[in-house]
Amino acid sequence: MENTKILICDEDAAYVHALVIYLIGSNMGFEIRSHTTISNFDSSGEYDIGLMTEPFIKRYEAIDQNALHIKTILHLAGSKDAGNDYETLYKYQSMDNFIEKIKIAGQKRTAQKRINDSITKRLTGIISPAHHELLLPYAVTVSKILGEKAKTLLVDLEQCSILTHLLGKETARDLTDLMYLITSGKPEQIPDEYLGFYESFYYLLPKRLNLKSTSDADKMWGTLFDYIYSLDFENIVVVYDSILPGTEDILLSSDEIFLVKKPGAVNEIFENIYRNSLMNAGVWDRTKEITIPGSAINALPQNGMLGPMLTGALGSYFMYQGAAQNGA
Repeated sequence: MENTKILICDEDAAYVHALVIYLIGSNMGFEIRSHTTISNFDSSGEYDIGLMTEPFIKRYEAIDQNALHIKTILHLAGSKDAGNDYETLYKYQSMDNFIEKIKIAGQKRTAQKRINDSITKRLTGIISPAHHELLLPYAVTVSKILGEKAKTLLVDLEQCSILTHLLGKETARDLTDLMYLITSGKPEQIPDEYLGFYESFYYLLPKRLNLKSTSDADKMWGTLFDYIYSLDFENIVVVYDSILPGTEDILLSSDEIFLVKKPGAVNEIFENIYRNSLMNAGVWDRTKEITIPGSAINALPQNGMLGPMLTGALGSYFMYQGAAQNGA
């Protein structure tokens, strides 16, 4: 069983010393670190539970919680009526009751983890070296098919995404905002302002094109996908029109990769380059090539055009291709 990581913070060094010895001697699988000086509290690491007095709680709230992250905080108090925004753990009580409260906090911490660990997750990468104009509608079709069977999330990493335009859903938030939110503390679920739903699947609001941006988002892609993978989505579909810096490992970690091709001699050059690269990376055995004819659509509504695109012959073709690739 995985140890419960506990951080104990109290200026009463004698109390902390005695508590650490007792908890270790309880053989409950506690992994413990302690602080007794606030000035030395700027630390790092991730803990399941923090047993902290008021001054340490205030110090924790003021520092970078990306460097030091505590999942559950119990207010370690010398008075039973001490109150703040955290559950109080009275210092001077029966140690059986004391440990029981810690165990309950640990059980809350592991409940969602057990749920997520029991879920079989599948990561699907869809990429078009030739920048096919129907890449996104095809990816939406695949997501719809998967979403009818299990909880599915679509992540659009195209450099210039039109997903929100196709769905007629413009918002003030985008993928970059979500990445910065995660680096300051991971929410248990994706906040609604970053998440959309279409028919049978969820999708993240894509990154807006910003030519003046000096964002260091390429350093945060791994953090974003570690977070997404910890949630309760069974299928994660990721769309690329090119490989952004920092996203290479995400594509190579996919359980399946769809290489969306477009007829044409010049397009074949791009596709051969990607084909050779995928072979050299050792992932060609999980790559499937999909050829989609060029779009014959010349005029579409300004917003919410995805519905019309997925009806008629074009929609039927996508559904056939998507179903064939997903065993439907």
